[in-house]
Formats: sequence, C-alpha cells, structure tokens
Amino acid sequence: MTAVPAASRLTSTDFINVDTGGQFLDNGLEWSDGQGNKTVQTIQTNQATAVVQTLANGNTIAIAGFGVVRVTAAGAVTGIQLPVGTRPGQHLVVIHEGAAANTLTFAAANANNTGGPADGVSCVITGPSCRLFIWNSVTGLWYRAA
Repeated sequence: MTAVPAASRLTSTDFINVDTGGQFLDNGLEWSDGQGNKTVQTIQTNQATAVVQTLANGNTIAIAGFGVVRVTAAGAVTGIQLPVGTRPGQHLVVIHEGAAANTLTFAAANANNTGGPADGVSCVITGPSCRLFIWNSVTGLWYRAA
C-alpha cells in the first residue's frame, strides 16, 4: 500500500482551496470538488489479512474496513450477510476461493441493517470467483456490479 503523503511533501502543483474545500493533488491524479466527491485515477484497495474466512449458513462476512475480503465454505451455504456500509459509494470485493460446488447464497435484502445485497437470495457466488458490491447510502443496501 502506498504511504499517505505528508504535508511537507506537497509540491507547487498541489493545492487545497480553503474557500471551497476542494483539492488538487498528485499532479492532478487526485482531486475533489469540495462537496465530498473525490476522484482518483487509480484506487488501491486493501486486501484482508492472509486469513480466509470460512463461512457457514447465516454468517456475516467480516470486512473490518477492507475493500477486498477472501472467503470460502466447506459446502454450499445460504443466508450469507454483508454488514452495513460505512460511506457512500463504498466498494467491496468478495473473493470466493472455494470449489465451484460450494456456492455462497446471500440472505434477503435488509435495508440499513446487516443482511443480503439488494438482489437478496438471487445473489450467488460460485467458487472460485469474485463479486464487486457498491454501497448505496440512500437505500441502505449493497448492490452487486454487473
């Protein structure tokens, strides 16, 4: 993971607009409109630790602030849940490292509570594959990217 630059490392091409709160950093590769909308040309996510979560029926996937989590299951499981997102537009990649027969079927959607994604039980991950989910803070649900 790339270290966060210290203020002492800002260059003449970096600026922060104190009137609007906007910012322009890293030679234009990262910028904000001052309204909380940030654009970064390349986003690096943090993968979870080396531990793979082994899921059973009704388990909640622990994300602990990570953008990428690794999971598996000993057999086909159902009722898998995702925790509530923490910020609008949050991305979460769930990597299922198990066998194809060990499917992960999510729980029914449950807005603003731990539960399944917006499409609920029709969201199934077969191994080995992954799914990208995006948190919609307006509806309080995770949506899987197509």
